Amino acid sequence: MGCQHQRKRILLADVRTERLPGIELLRFAAAFAVLLAHYNHFFIHGYAYRGYAYEKQPLFAAFAPFYHYGTRAVEVFWCLSGFVFFYRYDTLNDRRLSFRQFFWLRFSRLYPLHLLTLLLVAGLQWTYYRLNGTYFVVEINNAKHFLLNLFFASYWGFQDGFSFNAPVWSVSLEILAYGFFFGVSYWLGSGLFLTSVCLVMCVAANHYTGTEPILVRCIFFFYLGGLSCGIFRASRRRLGPGKEYLTLLPMTALLVVAAAAFQRSANLEWILQLGVPSALIILATASRLFPKALAHGAMALGNLTYASYLIHFPLQILAMIICGVAHVPEGSAYSPLFLFGYLAVVFGLSHAIYSRIEMPAQELIRARMLPRLAV
Repeated sequence: MGCQHQRKRILLADVRTERLPGIELLRFAAAFAVLLAHYNHFFIHGYAYRGYAYEKQPLFAAFAPFYHYGTRAVEVFWCLSGFVFFYRYDTLNDRRLSFRQFFWLRFSRLYPLHLLTLLLVAGLQWTYYRLNGTYFVVEINNAKHFLLNLFFASYWGFQDGFSFNAPVWSVSLEILAYGFFFGVSYWLGSGLFLTSVCLVMCVAANHYTGTEPILVRCIFFFYLGGLSCGIFRASRRRLGPGKEYLTLLPMTALLVVAAAAFQRSANLEWILQLGVPSALIILATASRLFPKALAHGAMALGNLTYASYLIHFPLQILAMIICGVAHVPEGSAYSPLFLFGYLAVVFGLSHAIYSRIEMPAQELIRARMLPRLAV
């Protein structure tokens, strides 16, 4: 027993476990944006909108940016993941963490809830089809795409389109970015120079092909988050305690430049490629300034993001099934009460899922697999 505990301590030493509350707040904001961007699903019957008025969505004046740009939170998630991975897995550079250990760490974090929601969506889409003669929003729900989803490969290039729990497509791509990150970090390193080289390679690939493959875009934003992490860590290391906050001024200036450029051009890339990395550095640096209660709240909100991202689509299918059976009047989703009820259910259920499904499944898998692999 003592030997097992020792191996586990060695393994956990290879992964940085400190979390940054500022980063968790941004993660939650991105998840919230996705929920509002997909809120228009409540006005879809089968595969088409019916009686839909975009600007009549609840509290549109307050939430217009989320309704309009919320789907682009995918790039924010990729950037966040890059920051977190470069922050947590820096020991890949000296090869203390093997690929098998890395695999089980990620598998235990992502797969249990993915499998659960995949099965849930399959059952709900079957029920919706029996009642309405069509699937809900996502047409492709066949055996081929079930297998692709089962292996987390729903958007690896073998697909005919979005399928089953469609939002998971971005996580599917992110898994390939994880593999790329592991290989580069393990064999070459993850310093600022090499991170910059990977970013340049992504830009070059887009330039010479004349297109922007979605996987290249995913890796680009992942490494953009990695670059942000490198700058954050370098400022901590070189400026020292207290002086690291000097980076807040130039990063805030860059954030203002990005916002002004976006306002002039309406080109969201200014926000995604300059604003988001700047915000990551600001929020990470300011994390130590968070009061204890605020930091605790930020961590709790961050815990909800993965569950909310994966369960919101099956909940929408379930809601539309119930509304159809109960003959709820069309247009009810325009009510702010409907919106607040939907958000309350999503985040309330996400909290229960995190504490009763995500974490227990993660701990079970890691307890069984990781101690055997620790060295």
